[in-house]
Amino acid sequence: MSAEQRAVNGRGPVIRTFARGWLGKPPELKRSDEGVAVCRLLVVGEAAGPASSPPRVSLYLKGREAERCAYGLREGDLIEGVGVLGPERESALRQEVVVDTRVKLRARMGTTA
Repeated sequence: MSAEQRAVNGRGPVIRTFARGWLGKPPELKRSDEGVAVCRLLVVGEAAGPASSPPRVSLYLKGREAERCAYGLREGDLIEGVGVLGPERESALRQEVVVDTRVKLRARMGTTA
């Protein structure tokens, strides 16, 4: 890979993705070794058909956004977020996305508009 390809706005090539789906379980809030809040959200999409499993992705947030999501979101909420697709890791259960914008709540189960 040439230096020109690696130096796009000071960063190397990245894959950004958009995820919209239902929270499959309550948000998980933990602290890093440095004391930074980190929240993991399991987002579940719609299955392609009756014989397939729905796609799942883990969204990761940090700092104030992690705390906001951990205390403001519930299992079953319809959310959306945009972030950078993380590297594939053998130990990861599903694809990981590091969200670099605000996660938006689009709908909450059990409420009427």
